[in-house]
Amino acid sequence: MDNIKDVSFLIRQLQANHKDIFLCGSAALILKGVLPNRPINDIDFVSSDVSVIKELSLWPDIYSGIEKDDQYVSYSGFTKYSNVKINILLFKKNQKFNLDVVKSNYGDIVCQDIDDIIAWKQTYNRKKDLIDLDNIAANMLEKAIFTK
Repeated sequence: MDNIKDVSFLIRQLQANHKDIFLCGSAALILKGVLPNRPINDIDFVSSDVSVIKELSLWPDIYSGIEKDDQYVSYSGFTKYSNVKINILLFKKNQKFNLDVVKSNYGDIVCQDIDDIIAWKQTYNRKKDLIDLDNIAANMLEKAIFTK
């Protein structure tokens, strides 16, 4: 099932209600065209706005990842807005991120910069991240070859 339109609608709704939230992870890379279009199983966001957690009724996530220095708290769950799992990394307000706006068929969506997403995927180093990194490299190589 191609759910990019539904996911994009949810993202735009959240960004309209919460100015301090942006898309990251594989969904951002799919919207940017860096990864091939595929069903999106979860949506990853970053925010420092605690009200988005309350609005979505998300639960703290026990996550063995990279949160060793208490930069963020991870929340996740399913909401009334979508049947796709939502993950939000709630950061302290003083964190800086590189962002850009994706102009898609579904509207403008604020996303994390590609290089930053790749760095996160390299840090997490899970099987799905390694697959994404291989696909990103192949896609970028293909674009470089065919745009000459």
